[in-house]
Amino acid sequence: MDTDAAPTADTAEQPKMIKKKKVSKSDVPYTAHTAAPAPTDLQRMFEAECELALQAKVQEETNERKNALEAYVYSLRNKLYDVLADYVSEVDKAKIIKTTEDLEEWLYDEGEDQPKSVYVAKLDELKAMGEPIEQRYQVLGWCFGCGGGCGGGNMGCLFKNRPLLNTHNPTKTG
Repeated sequence: MDTDAAPTADTAEQPKMIKKKKVSKSDVPYTAHTAAPAPTDLQRMFEAECELALQAKVQEETNERKNALEAYVYSLRNKLYDVLADYVSEVDKAKIIKTTEDLEEWLYDEGEDQPKSVYVAKLDELKAMGEPIEQRYQVLGWCFGCGGGCGGGNMGCLFKNRPLLNTHNPTKTG
């Protein structure tokens, strides 16, 4: 093969031009979305959750006070028929029992949805009636527990002053 030979038709063609693709750039509008709520929505939801937690706490405290009142009503009434019977006059006993029955009826009727302060006030009112009797029971139960064996020598012993104690309960005699 001769390399000096004349160009042939295949080699005589001009080099082909490579065409470039025409590219046009333009801004496409878009919005980015995420699964997370917006910060303002997060703040609003957080405040709502805090408010609900506070309401739940208030409701829990209210229920505790209501249950405390109910428990004291039943406890005091049962004790008046049992261990406190000797330490309260019949008039006071009847008055306190009537009050406990009225409170029990009120609790299940009008008192069902009362604020905490109402339950606290009712409980304090009832305790003002019942606690002096319970204290009398505790002091006298301890004092008479010695049976006078201390000879009245104990500082808190009221055995020697038994006639004075009967002023609290006229049905009990010395």
